[in-house]
This record gives sequence, C-alpha cells and structure tokens, in this order.
Amino acid sequence: MQKKHFFLGNKIAEDRSFTPRTRSVQPPTMPERNRQEHAAYIKEIYNTAIDKAIETLSQRSERGLPVADGVYMNFDMVSGFVPQALAKRSGASILKISEDKGEGNVDVTIYIKKRKKRLVG
Repeated sequence: MQKKHFFLGNKIAEDRSFTPRTRSVQPPTMPERNRQEHAAYIKEIYNTAIDKAIETLSQRSERGLPVADGVYMNFDMVSGFVPQALAKRSGASILKISEDKGEGNVDVTIYIKKRKKRLVG
C-alpha cells in the first residue's frame, strides 16, 4: 500500500511516496504463576503483620497504656472474594465491608483475637 505525504523542504511542498512498515505485534502472554508459592508468601506477610501488631500491643501494655485483646486489619479486596462469614474457630471476625467505589474493590476490616491468632490463615 502506497500513500502520498508532503515533505516541506525549502518551503516548497514536494509530493513523496510513502509505504508504511508492517509491525508484527506479539499477543500478550500471561506470566507463569506458582499458586502454592504465592499463597505461602501471602500467609507469611499476613502472619508477620499480626505478630508485629501484637508486639506493639505488648509494648503498650508494659507501659501501662490501654490495649485491645486483638488486632484490627484492613484489606483492599475484590468484592467477589470477600467471604460471607469466617469460621468461628478462626478467631477472626469481619467488622465492616465498605461499599464498592466503582473499581470493583472494597475495603474489609477484620478483627483477630490475640489468643486465636495462630488458627487464622
């Protein structure tokens, strides 16, 4: 396919031929994922966050400051992945689920009791 384009050189419009180059665009490929490795990584981060929060509660308690008997955590989740209820034995409770703000995600607040933290996840 040939198209005519103008080249302005010395203020004179010259008619030059132009043939567009064909581009070979590769279709996007999905990266390889190891679901077990990813799940272990998320569980490790989750447990680390709980441990650090409980450590902070212990430090507050040692200084005579008021503390809760558990940890509050906020998650930004896809609304379809929010469980309807958590198991009673897990020690975690869903306190609040915010409304979807149009992007498909909701903010979920959960409460995890200190004495039940190891049973979660």
